Amino acid sequence: KKYWTTSDNWWNRYKAEWIGDFFFYPLFQDALFEFVMKCTHPYDAKAYNDEVTSDERKEYEQHITRELFYFSALKQILYEEVSFQRARSQPLILDQAFVKSECTQQFFAYLGNQHGVDWAIPPNDKRKRGRLHVRQYAREWTEKVLKRKINVFKKEVMRMKVNPVKDN
Repeated sequence: KKYWTTSDNWWNRYKAEWIGDFFFYPLFQDALFEFVMKCTHPYDAKAYNDEVTSDERKEYEQHITRELFYFSALKQILYEEVSFQRARSQPLILDQAFVKSECTQQFFAYLGNQHGVDWAIPPNDKRKRGRLHVRQYAREWTEKVLKRKINVFKKEVMRMKVNPVKDN
């Protein structure tokens, strides 16, 4: 029984790091991206605009569409919860994976750098409840990036002359 308690405590302490490094990081970097690529492969920008004639412009618009789709899917994943019988709902992505997983932190920092929205989880304070502020930060960060992607998609792909969605 002592061994079980010790191992259970160890797992509870380190699971977010390991699951973040070996499951969530590959999910975000590879699996989600591959899913987006498969879903958007047949996409052709000419469906929205007959003026798209060059292959370079077509690839550019496909890239914009893939980014929009990627961040839309990421947002949905971050809002998903799982529940089990006789237990409260839990986020699909462990909150502490964003804090303890070096790979996940680096990946989101890289995404933030690439898309103009810095990734820097603020420190805990007395007014915020522990892990919940991490979850809220990840969701809000994704929404900011998604708003930027929506604006670019409307302007470059849809050629809409509308007021841009503003960052908060």
